[in-house]
Amino acid sequence: MNVIFDTGCDWVLVYGTKCKTCVGRRFSPTKSTKITKKEQALGYDEAFMKGDIYRDSVCIFNGCAEYFDFYLVNYLKGDL
Repeated sequence: MNVIFDTGCDWVLVYGTKCKTCVGRRFSPTKSTKITKKEQALGYDEAFMKGDIYRDSVCIFNGCAEYFDFYLVNYLKGDL
């Protein structure tokens, strides 16, 4: 799965399975909790995206974060 970490942004962006314009592996949020009621737009550098905010447990190496919010990208225009 592709995950984009950037210290200049307060979101972790994850490509979702609905994103047909995203390149790389994508995440299916079927077991995650959706936080937003409707799709949110987000601009970042030269990219524009639409997606939803989800909450789940996220583990990197040996550490895990419970109740971690992330932005699931459903549509991407431009480059990240």
